[in-house]
Amino acid sequence: VVAPQLMACTWVAGVLARFEQAHPTVGLRIVDGSADDIVGAVRRGDAELGIGPERVTGEDVTRHFLMHVPMRLVCAASHPLAGRQAVSWRDLRDQRWVVYSGDFSRYVEQRLHEHDASLSMQTATEVRYLTTALALVGAGLGVAMVPDYARTFATNFGIRFLALRSPALNREFFVYQRRSLTLSPAAQAFATLLQEQSHRR
Repeated sequence: VVAPQLMACTWVAGVLARFEQAHPTVGLRIVDGSADDIVGAVRRGDAELGIGPERVTGEDVTRHFLMHVPMRLVCAASHPLAGRQAVSWRDLRDQRWVVYSGDFSRYVEQRLHEHDASLSMQTATEVRYLTTALALVGAGLGVAMVPDYARTFATNFGIRFLALRSPALNREFFVYQRRSLTLSPAAQAFATLLQEQSHRR
């Protein structure tokens, strides 16, 4: 199973623990990477299943909807916005951004322009991994938009998670697999458990 690094060590780890309880004699291999790597890893056969945000698949990889994941604004604990519960995009006009995926940044820009053509993200720094983005935000290099499951690491990086308003953003996550592949019994059982657990979030 391949999943984005931070998702693998938070939500997926919890699902894996439940899988181990139900199937104590079955082992699974978890491959963690960046969200942009998921479809490619499934296509290459590095994993039977991929879990990740919406990506173009091509004809050889299929996807099935898993869940909506709320996106949150993240800022340093010392940031002027850190004391708020929620912020609007207009509050963020002059902020500098740390981004960790070109595809995701384009998605956000598109959603913002649909809502208000004057809204945009001023990129300060671009990195590959979400964990690096969180560290840079904690160091005061900018703000970032990240999936809610990353809040587990708020204390580690000295950051605050704030709800986004006007518009709020959710990201669709999917389970990916090769079209021609018949899943092993273990992978099929894990895929079923993923769907069950996604409804309990």
